[in-house]
Amino acid sequence: MKAYEKIKIELTEIAQRIKEMKQMRKRSENGYVSGLDRNQQYFRTKHIAASEMRGMPRYKIERPACNNQANEKAIAYQKERYNQFILDDEVDLGIGKHVDKEK
Repeated sequence: MKAYEKIKIELTEIAQRIKEMKQMRKRSENGYVSGLDRNQQYFRTKHIAASEMRGMPRYKIERPACNNQANEKAIAYQKERYNQFILDDEVDLGIGKHVDKEK
């Protein structure tokens, strides 16, 4: 499986979890569901990192309010993690690794 497919699947799973949690929020007495805000921030971070890795400029990804800036440290961490996905994918395909050919 290609690296970008893995990333897309991961984002889809998180989005599905958020959707389910939002449904739970509607049924709760006080409208609070533990972990919803954390999952939303987690998705936001991963989405920004993945989009920037594909070359999308930040202003096309989101336009946050001044008091709602993204966590740049977390985005940098996700980019490193995604780079590892991509490197592992290239090695699996035989790209980027040195092979000595015998004559």
